[in-house]
Amino acid sequence: MTINVHLRKVNEKRYRLFKSAAVNRHISLNRAFEEAIGVWISGSSELSDDQALNDVIFKKMKKQLVKDFSGKTIVIADGKFLGAEDTLDNAWALASKHKNALVTKIEKKPKHAKIRGSSLRMAVIDAYEI
Repeated sequence: MTINVHLRKVNEKRYRLFKSAAVNRHISLNRAFEEAIGVWISGSSELSDDQALNDVIFKKMKKQLVKDFSGKTIVIADGKFLGAEDTLDNAWALASKHKNALVTKIEKKPKHAKIRGSSLRMAVIDAYEI
């Protein structure tokens, strides 16, 4: 599967260097960008396929989660919605069996939170805002 990506506010000098490097290697800009993404991901210990899958599931389910589980803490692991709990302790118990789990409190008006990486990696925060 492929998607179209539009980047804004990219440093012009870096972009020109990136494009020039792609031309020097006789590869398309698209291929160079995909390779750069691969290198960046492989060097990041914070991102895994499981985490990315959990994020995708959360994004797909977000509206329904807000509708059905507002005020509860939800757990998504292994690309599946595992459940919604009234307390964070219960949610942690549900998530603890899994290596990577997304645990977040669902609120109709989420509080702002700074998130590093694309998954919470078992971190406690008040809200996960997309």
